[in-house]
Amino acid sequence: MVYNYLAKIGRYSEYNLPIAFFSYIAGGFISTIDRQIAAIAKDAKVHGSAITVAAFIKMTETHIEKQYTHKVLREIFGIDRQIMINDI
Repeated sequence: MVYNYLAKIGRYSEYNLPIAFFSYIAGGFISTIDRQIAAIAKDAKVHGSAITVAAFIKMTETHIEKQYTHKVLREIFGIDRQIMINDI
């Protein structure tokens, strides 16, 4: 993540704005994911997270009713650990 994506963001984006956050989305994560996210955030100086597909779907459903602002999305996805249902 740090070297292949965050450090080379210019390959994927033409904007000069800083990255708001990074996130992994997967069916599940190993028990050390929180430490890995924190280490990446520290190395890259960009906050990040991981979220399961189930939690991401729940977040999308909640968004229909709640309408997350950009600020709130940055707070959620920049939590520097796995996003849990109670975070959304």
